[in-house]
Amino acid sequence: MRAYRAFDRYDPKQPFSAWITTIASRYCIDVVRRRAKEAQLFGDEDVERVEHDSDATSALDALAASERAEELKAAIASLPDKHRIPLVLAYFEDASYDEIANVLGVTRNHVGVLILRAKQALRRAMQPRPGGESR
Repeated sequence: MRAYRAFDRYDPKQPFSAWITTIASRYCIDVVRRRAKEAQLFGDEDVERVEHDSDATSALDALAASERAEELKAAIASLPDKHRIPLVLAYFEDASYDEIANVLGVTRNHVGVLILRAKQALRRAMQPRPGGESR
């Protein structure tokens, strides 16, 4: 799809294989960056299962991280199905937007909008209150 959308910018004087390879490699870089960003935002199971490591974290830090993970799980569970399902499929099941669109019977763009709204709702739910607690 990216090559199709960018075809008007293709210079026929240049080799086609180099042009298509550039598009593919940039896409792969985007995927890696997106997954790294998602890992920062949502963590993974290893981060959620905080193990006691006296050299790395104190017991208080471990407790705080565990509570934060529980808050995130509760916030995800509180999302409406139309937002929670695409979010879980994308981040926990590692499904592509196209796969999610097929499962839900919506367009790929609609999946993106649903996931965006779910992430916005999670950010709002996880923001600390003025008193220092999450919502």
